[in-house]
Amino acid sequence: MLDKDEIEMVERELAFLECLKKERCQPSCMFIPTINEEIREVRRAVNLSKKR
Repeated sequence: MLDKDEIEMVERELAFLECLKKERCQPSCMFIPTINEEIREVRRAVNLSKKR
């Protein structure tokens, strides 16, 4: 289970990754689906951690 500070850190990292993806990845980049799936999985884990 993540504590409040860890959750905030993960959320900041995810926001940074989203921004980086938008700024640096071309629309045809083959890694975008993988990045999106990783982001979804981490968000799911954070949300489950918040509910506990």
